[in-house]
Amino acid sequence: MSLKLINENINALFDRKESVFALEDSKIPSKDEARQMIADHYKINLENIRIIDIVGTFGAHIVKIRADVYGSLESFNKYVKKTKKELAAEKKAAEEKLKAEAEAKKKVEEAAAEEAAKIESEKPVEEVKEEASE
Repeated sequence: MSLKLINENINALFDRKESVFALEDSKIPSKDEARQMIADHYKINLENIRIIDIVGTFGAHIVKIRADVYGSLESFNKYVKKTKKELAAEKKAAEEKLKAEAEAKKKVEEAAAEEAAKIESEKPVEEVKEEASE
C-alpha cells in the first residue's frame, strides 16, 4: 500500500491544493481511509481535506484519489458547501443533544421533587389537641 502524488495544482484563490494521488492496493479504500492517508502525507488535520472521488481501474491494483487540501479549517468551511446528508446529520445530532439535555433537566427536577417530598414526610406532624372547655 503506497501512496504517490501524481499531480498537484495550487489554487491560491481558494487557499487549497488540488491533488491527484495513485494508491497501489488490492482494495479500494473508503473516503475516511483515503483522507487519513492524505493527512499523513501532508501532515495536516483530517478536517482540512475533502475527497473529490476515488476511482479504481478494473484488473489493475491502482486506485486514483482526487482530493482538495485546504490551508486552514476556516477556508475549508468558507468554500466547501455541505451536502443535504451532512446538514440532516447535523440537525439530527442537535435535536438529540436537546432531547438529552431536556431529559437530564427533567431527571434533576424529579430528584429535587422526590427529595422535597421525602423531607416533607419526615417532618413531625403536629397533632391538634382539642381541649374541652366546660
